[in-house]
Amino acid sequence: MNIGEFIGSVRSEVGKVVWPKREETLWTTVSVVVFVFGAAIYFILTDTIIFTTFKKLLGM
Repeated sequence: MNIGEFIGSVRSEVGKVVWPKREETLWTTVSVVVFVFGAAIYFILTDTIIFTTFKKLLGM
C-alpha cells in the first residue's frame, strides 16, 4: 500500500464518521463540567471531614 492509497482510505473512513451536532456537544460539555465540580465538592468535603476527625482524635 502506497501513501496515495492510504490517504484515500483515510478520507473514505473519515467520510463515514457521524459527527455530533453542536447542541449535543454543548450539553455533553456542560454535563462533564457539572460532574467535575460536583466531584470536586464531594472530595473537598470528604477530605475536610476526615482531616477534622483525625485532628480531634489525635488531640491536635
